[in-house]
Amino acid sequence: MKVLKWILIVVLALVALVLLWAAFLPSERLFEQSVTINKSARLIFKQVNSLKNWENWSPFLEADTAMKSTYSGPDYGVGASQSWISKVNGNGSMTILESVHNQKVVYSLDFGMGNVDTTWFTIEPMGDEFKLVWGTKLSNLGYPMGRIMGALMTPTMNQVFVKGLTNIKGYVEAMPADYLSGDISIEMVPARTLLAASNTVDAAGIPAFLQETYTAMVALITQEKLQFAGVPIAIYSGEPDATEWVVTAAIPIQRKPKVLPQGYYLLDQPARKVVTARHFGGYDTVEETYIRIMKYINDNQLTINGDMWDEYISDPEIVTDPMMLETKVYYPVE
Repeated sequence: MKVLKWILIVVLALVALVLLWAAFLPSERLFEQSVTINKSARLIFKQVNSLKNWENWSPFLEADTAMKSTYSGPDYGVGASQSWISKVNGNGSMTILESVHNQKVVYSLDFGMGNVDTTWFTIEPMGDEFKLVWGTKLSNLGYPMGRIMGALMTPTMNQVFVKGLTNIKGYVEAMPADYLSGDISIEMVPARTLLAASNTVDAAGIPAFLQETYTAMVALITQEKLQFAGVPIAIYSGEPDATEWVVTAAIPIQRKPKVLPQGYYLLDQPARKVVTARHFGGYDTVEETYIRIMKYINDNQLTINGDMWDEYISDPEIVTDPMMLETKVYYPVE
């Protein structure tokens, strides 16, 4: 009986110590790991902005290949949702709450235990690479078991995050390049006269506006025998995170026409100093070169003093290989 009594005392003492320990544990847990990836932000973003693309790298699917997933909502972006059933990972669901293009994706995380937590990815430029951060915050961990489990699972969760990030890095870096960006330089561009037309459009409407306007401009220049003085230009006015921009389609000309059709005007572009780089790839990838140039401008403490513009060096109707499409990007600075 004395032995049983002492065993009971020891057990009660251990339980008391565990409960005391749990009282000092936090009711929230933050797990966060990162990796640098030598590929474009858009390729990284595509992997985390689509829950279906998690199948390409998910450490949870790797741990349980029999895990059953169901998808609903859009294929990517806000509202995309996944629910799963797994003997290894447990059951749960996840929905994208916030999606910032090439920068951040935030998800709700529900394990069916009354709490809805948050997990996220952020993408940050790191020189010629990008830093991908994966984080999760568990809140309202109950006393004592929730707090104890939070403490015990921390090493495992960090290992899972490292594994997942390593998988993403390997998967994305094995993809073929979708763009090439040339060296950034500072140049002086001469003054010139542009035949121009402007419109307020959103991102989806830019290609159609430019194509329609350039076609009409080429016909006008040919008809009036104005002679080209350079390649087509697109000038963008507005905040980078706006939903619409004032887009100006323009073509340099050697002399001014006598009469301009309605909707067209002449734009005298002054000589100026610019930060510029050449971009090779589809037009949907040119944002990567914008990011590089903006970083160069900030790192060198330069000030932008006008609207940026693209010059379309190659004609997409002639150049069918996206990696051979050449665009030169300009940011005027002082």
